[in-house]
Amino acid sequence: MPNRSFFWARHGIAIMEALALKKLLMDQKHTNQKMIETFHQQAAKIISPIWNMVITEDFRYPDTVGKKPAGLSIQQWYAKNIFLLSSENKDIYNSFIKVMHLLRPTSSLMHPTIIKSVLKRTFTNNR
Repeated sequence: MPNRSFFWARHGIAIMEALALKKLLMDQKHTNQKMIETFHQQAAKIISPIWNMVITEDFRYPDTVGKKPAGLSIQQWYAKNIFLLSSENKDIYNSFIKVMHLLRPTSSLMHPTIIKSVLKRTFTNNR
């Protein structure tokens, strides 16, 4: 049974894909085949970071099965620190919430000031 994060991600993805398709259909300068190919390319770009975010958290549960992505432990470490820092830092919280609501890309959590905060938290006794 899919977990809650998958449920919400699936609906967010569907909305983003519908908007991408709408834009392509309004453009009308592509052949049908080119429109299909372009849509699939755009859908892959929409799905990939969201899916990665979901499976990063899913694999925290021992019952989760499937192929674990490369670098999973680093992604989980970073995500955990972002989550913990979001309770202390308003800017990190705002960035985190925007990513969780699919308003900003996951890459926005790799801003140098956020990375600095994560590293500072890791290498000090503020755990």
